[in-house]
Amino acid sequence: MKTTPGRPDTHPSSRGNPPPIIGVSACLCGHRVRYDGTDRRESFVADTLARHCRLLPICPELQAGLGLPREPIRLEGNPGSPRVVSVNTRRDLTDHLSGQIEETLDALAGIPLSGFLFKGGSPSCGSVGVPVHAEAQEENTHRPIPAGAAPGLHPRAFLPVPGDRATPLRSQPGMGLFARALKKRLPLLPIADIEALRDETARAGFIERLFVYGRWSAASRQARSPTELSHFHHRHRLLVRLHRPGLLRPMEHLLASITDPDPRPREQVRDQTWGEYGELLMRAVAHPATRHHHERLLGAILRTLKKRIAADDQQAIEAAIGGFTRGDLPRIVPITLINHVQRRIQHPSLTGSWYLEPDPTELALSCHA
Repeated sequence: MKTTPGRPDTHPSSRGNPPPIIGVSACLCGHRVRYDGTDRRESFVADTLARHCRLLPICPELQAGLGLPREPIRLEGNPGSPRVVSVNTRRDLTDHLSGQIEETLDALAGIPLSGFLFKGGSPSCGSVGVPVHAEAQEENTHRPIPAGAAPGLHPRAFLPVPGDRATPLRSQPGMGLFARALKKRLPLLPIADIEALRDETARAGFIERLFVYGRWSAASRQARSPTELSHFHHRHRLLVRLHRPGLLRPMEHLLASITDPDPRPREQVRDQTWGEYGELLMRAVAHPATRHHHERLLGAILRTLKKRIAADDQQAIEAAIGGFTRGDLPRIVPITLINHVQRRIQHPSLTGSWYLEPDPTELALSCHA
């Protein structure tokens, strides 16, 4: 059975903005697509993300026609280009699975993904640290399918047998076949294993990257003039300053070069410039932002406003920043107070900043981070 990704679930968007589309390993949504017919439902995916985003569940193994239940597979050989081998029957499924994965990625080309969440450890979906086993060196390691095997055969019939010569003695970390192909096709797309998002900071960072990438991807497809990139940068400048302030200089140098004479077609220059900018932007926001980073940026924003606001407003913002630093208040409290005075004075360097005015959906998800 060959299948292609379906349309992502649709639901109302916030402020007219379409909700982000997130690809996700289907088992994390509660779909029983694992080799043994079970799922790995995650509440953050099936409940929280599903409520605010459009999810696109994908199971590469099922879409490759491997069926349910199915023999488990594993990665073997070189971690840089591993083979996919069935655990017991020792069938090499690499070419078959790779071909179906490319078809799936072709089908995804018309869908504006903002990110992808994987089931960690999976030989198809794991994005980091997937065991890549040493290839069995012994001869006659082929293990035939048991007599009477049928689609309804219980998956335990396929489980490794202790002492089996195909059982690995060692392994190295690698990347699942689908995750590797997706990263090659969309190198800037935010991806993560769900297991990595148990950490609060990592989860918040992934949510932020989803929205940053989504905005960059949409803007780069629609851009027509250099001024659009300058405006895009203005709205993201504080986010870059938060995560990797050292990247502001090369980003602004890139913006300055837009007006330089160039013999190439205008569309080619535009696409390359947006691409180079996107690489810098995603590199910046990939750097984790700690409470200290936020405290430092909020203090800098306050200093920017200091000469234009009343003393009582300044004291209130300082107190809120202090409360956030101690962990007594959420970050939205000092940001709300800053926005209150910013609406009144309209400081040009802060107007429209995504740091101060996050997407409502991003803000809602951040509350669950």
